[in-house]
Amino acid sequence: MTGVIDKKPEVLIVDGNPENLSAVQEILRGLDVEFARAMSGQEAFGLVSEHDYAAAVISAELPDMDGLKVVEWLGKGERNRFLPVILVCKRDGKRKAVRAMKKGAYDFMAWPTTAEMLRGKIRFLVELYMQRKAAEKHVLKLSESMNKLSKSHVSLQIQTNALEAVDDAIMITDHRGVIVWVNAAFERLTGYEPGEVIGSTPRILQSGQHDARFYSHMWQTIRSGKVWRHEMVDRRKNGSFFTMETAISPICDGRGEISHFVSVTHDLTERKQLEKAREEAIAARTQFIAMASHEVRTPLTAIKEGIRLVLTEATGPLNDDQKELLEIARRNSERLSRLINDLLDFQKLKSGKMEFDMHQNNINEVVLEIAETMMPLVNEKGLHLVTDLDTTAPIVAFDKDRIQQVLTNVISNGIKFTKEGSVTIRTSCRDNTVQVSVQDTGPGIRGEDLPKLFHEFEQLAAPNGSKMGGSGLGLAISRQIMKKHNAKIWAESKLGKGTVVHFVLPIRERRRKLREE
Repeated sequence: MTGVIDKKPEVLIVDGNPENLSAVQEILRGLDVEFARAMSGQEAFGLVSEHDYAAAVISAELPDMDGLKVVEWLGKGERNRFLPVILVCKRDGKRKAVRAMKKGAYDFMAWPTTAEMLRGKIRFLVELYMQRKAAEKHVLKLSESMNKLSKSHVSLQIQTNALEAVDDAIMITDHRGVIVWVNAAFERLTGYEPGEVIGSTPRILQSGQHDARFYSHMWQTIRSGKVWRHEMVDRRKNGSFFTMETAISPICDGRGEISHFVSVTHDLTERKQLEKAREEAIAARTQFIAMASHEVRTPLTAIKEGIRLVLTEATGPLNDDQKELLEIARRNSERLSRLINDLLDFQKLKSGKMEFDMHQNNINEVVLEIAETMMPLVNEKGLHLVTDLDTTAPIVAFDKDRIQQVLTNVISNGIKFTKEGSVTIRTSCRDNTVQVSVQDTGPGIRGEDLPKLFHEFEQLAAPNGSKMGGSGLGLAISRQIMKKHNAKIWAESKLGKGTVVHFVLPIRERRRKLREE
């Protein structure tokens, strides 16, 4: 569809939390779109009044109004009446989501959401937008041609041949809605030959899935001289249904009165099927990971226990070579066990099935506990582990087990990549948050690799080009955990200067949220 529209389609993101705005934009990065951002309902109203967006992702909770009001307002406005809106709710906001759908929202999603699903939905809506723009452009050209019909029979023949060659189904009716012409694509799409429909009305295609109000609005729009566009379901001659994107444009005669209507229809059946297949594939992959991980875990537990018994000489004495081989087997079984646990955790986070137990905790105590468990690994590599803790850090609400998991992932990464020197853990208070920073004296990370650091299954290469091992899920899981805490995690690094990973936990916001819940 390159070249159909003059500029890239725009996606509007509305959320009062800048971090959520950035998170949604990060998920959608890679799509060939521009982004507009608004942090309130009023700001969103101003933007949609002046711009044509391909889609909008709107938070159900805005600082100045309920997201439902934005959806309702869009439904009343003529310019953006059919702007597809995806309402983003809390996982417990199902009722609000249902109300949003009744008020005209295209879809709803729970936040945090599955990145693949959100990207897929926006990609689909952008494609529809581009198809719609192409159809409108085509209808405009067609309208200009229709106004010149009386001037030249040759011109009429040329236009007719051109319309016959178009892949989209085109139907022309008179001002009463009686069909006067259809192209070859119409016959291919509906199964009706021209002689079967010319002289009748488009009611022959009605599927029964749209009410009288739907068609009333269509006629009101086109009789007022405006273009009507909508996604709808019609029925073929053989009785089967098909989903389509339709644009209907009025054609005026020399006196400015409507003489004809031109309908351009693009079949969406295949795209709908592909979208459904993509969602099913994602679900199947998720299910497979969970099933495979569980199936491997049971025999692995028995293997680990067997190795432990033999290695502790409970079954008899071992020589040095046997101990060395068993120790290698033990380390690899532990590595496989960590990989399985990472896969299961990642699957639970992606599917929203991981539960979080929020309680008031002391972050400094958690840091000291994790630091103590890391000492054997630090001593083994001959490093120094330093803790620099802000004693004024307040008690904040978080899931202790999950934050321990984040700290373990980040600190163990720092130890793994550091050959000499130290790993320092700091806590501090800033901007109404408690910040935890883990700094190492390792080789650092190339600037082009930093954006990949928190992506799943990414293994960054060491400066010498070698892979450092691991599942590539630890930091991806950490990022998902921080999102569940309405917090963020990020890294700073310079090649040869080490790396520092920061994460923050909100103070007053989290307490307020707990009281409201």
